[in-house]
Amino acid sequence: MESSARTLAQCLEQQRAAHRADPYPDLERRKGHLAALHRLLQENEAAIIEAIDADFGVRPATETRLLEIFPVRQGIRHATGHIAKWMRSQRRSTDRLVFPGSRNRVVPQPLGVVGVMVPWNFPIQLSLGPLVDILAAGNHAMVKMSDRSGHLARLLIEVFPRYLPTEKVAFFEDLGRGPEFSKLPFDHMIFTGSGGVGRAVMASAAANLCPVTLELGGKAPAVVAPDFPLATAAQRILWAKCINAGQVCVNVDYLFLPEGSIDAFVAHAHRLVAERYPDLDGPDYTTIIDQPAFDRLVATLEDAKARGATVINLAPDQQPDARRRKMAPHIVLGVNDEMTIMKEEIFGPFLPIKPYLETEEVITYVNDHDRPLAFYPFTNDKRLALRYITEVLSGSVGVNEAIVQVGPARPAVRRRRRERHGALPRLRGFLDLFEASAGLSPGPLFFDPGGAAAALRKAREARLALDVQVARLAPLAPWRRPRDERRRSRFLRLTSALQCQVSMARDGVCQPDGGAGLCQDRRMSRTMLTSAIQAGNTYTVVVGTVTFTNSKTPTA
Repeated sequence: MESSARTLAQCLEQQRAAHRADPYPDLERRKGHLAALHRLLQENEAAIIEAIDADFGVRPATETRLLEIFPVRQGIRHATGHIAKWMRSQRRSTDRLVFPGSRNRVVPQPLGVVGVMVPWNFPIQLSLGPLVDILAAGNHAMVKMSDRSGHLARLLIEVFPRYLPTEKVAFFEDLGRGPEFSKLPFDHMIFTGSGGVGRAVMASAAANLCPVTLELGGKAPAVVAPDFPLATAAQRILWAKCINAGQVCVNVDYLFLPEGSIDAFVAHAHRLVAERYPDLDGPDYTTIIDQPAFDRLVATLEDAKARGATVINLAPDQQPDARRRKMAPHIVLGVNDEMTIMKEEIFGPFLPIKPYLETEEVITYVNDHDRPLAFYPFTNDKRLALRYITEVLSGSVGVNEAIVQVGPARPAVRRRRRERHGALPRLRGFLDLFEASAGLSPGPLFFDPGGAAAALRKAREARLALDVQVARLAPLAPWRRPRDERRRSRFLRLTSALQCQVSMARDGVCQPDGGAGLCQDRRMSRTMLTSAIQAGNTYTVVVGTVTFTNSKTPTA
């Protein structure tokens, strides 16, 4: 009865059968699935927090609520409020000369069964978070938890069937079944984890031509500009570096500081750690997830020391309990690219610092290395911030903040090369998890070959009406910014094209409302039409026996 007792292949077949029986859940069913997910979080919050704490050793309840439960709840609310709009078919343009009178649209259709492979560092956000998109898009899901999240996995396997049947969502413990899971012929697969495992997952999925969304880690740099207050930068960067003991994929991995400001930053860091974490052995500071991860961090520090770096313990008066895998925050100075700490993602509470003199040094260094998953410029200069945003290639950017840009309303992040492929914020995740089915509705040309000339004439007349409507959306005044200049140029091109088209008609009449006057001539006055548009008036254009308005389709 429990999903753990079923084989992966059997569960996949059962979910496929359930999808074939109900291939397109309606709006109310999808909202019901999301409501069930919300009830699960609400009714089992304490048990979830306790299970995650047991998996880590120590994980503050505040961090679990803030970084995991709250984002999923917000995602459910957002999806519930927007799912009706997301489910609507979307219009697409057609070539009116080739398909006159036809209509084209994209209809969202559920993919089927989606496989999710969850990491250990944020097991609720990265399991239930994707489920919001999966359920909103009308899909089914099989979720494999990490081998380091055993307590949470067993809890979800036990409680989830009370809210959604296993034919809709099934959870699995790892139990060494990662390779077997990734080889299943899912309709889509989502993986979050390291680049090495991500390559293996994509290779396994390629055998089934299964599309994969990879959310991979990487080194995320930060830079503090000379104009930004150093104390504020230290406060925000140290908060990000210490939360979850630095075990965050988009955490600040190394920092650029202006030459001469490193000592002041280190002093601020000492003060902040002492104020926020007076007892690292207490319940407010997260432990490293397991002994291999702890040993790796110790070896990383030893490697930096052996290669000449200066390692500064930010809690020198405390002796964290190594048996409980408590790791104090450290700053590392004098780093170089030969050190392990600068080669690999740290995934711990260590912060290497590099001095710089010119902005160009930072941009060149970051772009010469693997493209980062996130980039954090701290500056009050909007031009400098824009330069960093446009010239540094990264998955996401947080200006004057760290980590918070990947919150519940995070933008789509699409990475190339090693870091990230695909994305799963709310709307982007919904779009990734349905099949785009395009449909072309035939126009009169297909049904009446003899009336092709008439159909083409109507298509040209419809295009004229479209030009009038688009022109009205771009009034002349005021033209103050470069964007306005582009709008003005586009407006003049449209009205010029309109004048040429109407001048070729047998009769042209423009009648603006509000007593603007009447113009009857073979060449319609663009000045009169422009005045009507600029004033926001409605107007009518008559070409022969066909009448156009600024808000209606042409009528004979």
